Amino acid sequence: MPVIEHPAAPTPPGNDQIIWRFMSLEKLLSLFVTSSVYLTQVKLLRKDDPFESQFTLAHIALFNHIQSTPELLDSLVQEQIKKSGLTDPTGMAALNMASMFSPGMLEVMANVAAANTFVSCWHINDHESAALWRLYSSNEAGIAIRTTVGRLRSSLEAAPDIFMGEVKYIDFDKEIIETGNFLNPIFRKRLSFAHERELRICTMKGADRKAGEENLAEIDLLHRQPAGITVPCDLSALIEELVISPLAADWFLDTVKRVVEKFDADVKVRKSALFTSPSYLTTNVMRPPS
Repeated sequence: MPVIEHPAAPTPPGNDQIIWRFMSLEKLLSLFVTSSVYLTQVKLLRKDDPFESQFTLAHIALFNHIQSTPELLDSLVQEQIKKSGLTDPTGMAALNMASMFSPGMLEVMANVAAANTFVSCWHINDHESAALWRLYSSNEAGIAIRTTVGRLRSSLEAAPDIFMGEVKYIDFDKEIIETGNFLNPIFRKRLSFAHERELRICTMKGADRKAGEENLAEIDLLHRQPAGITVPCDLSALIEELVISPLAADWFLDTVKRVVEKFDADVKVRKSALFTSPSYLTTNVMRPPS
């Protein structure tokens, strides 16, 4: 099934755009052994960013204001009842509509999305990122897949129901996130993370993707979701080349080359020269810039 662009996410870059996936040797081995891309449960990403798949502070403040202003709340409830076509504007219908504008409902939706959604994150950049190499190569054994948006798309054609989109970085103190779809918070992050320039592929597992009361009964089930899932991937289509951390030792480069040979993969492997000092002695005579 083709990868789907989701309306909750900004349109991804063109197919020729270079993207990167930084990983450890263990994750590279898993990729080759399973011929699958691993997608992490979003809830686990909150270890590094507690605002991952959360609604904004401005959104929470707005809903608190609505709840503390009875006239405003009643007006919004009546508007929703009219849109829904319900004939009884009182009783349980009104209570249910009122809950839609509560901070508690925002929290429920955020937690359902985080537990039920699985993502793989890619870095959009024509060039290597020194910051991400240092982040992912603290043990001097980092690896990056260099590929393109188009290659990633084509490699996942056998995978079911995959969404792709660029992450939108917003001011969580001032902006709100629409509540019409569980994936909306998945593609929003704080401005402090804009350096990541992230492209995400994601899928949802175990519940309807549209927000609604019928999903709330599934919350307990969603909290028992696995830490991650795998989706089938055509590695020959995906990997343009493997780039080894500029901090890695020569033995690590040789090890990765041997792994590629063991799996009979037609993949170029090279070590990044990003942190290599320039050489002022060369046998090649270059014309100075004019």
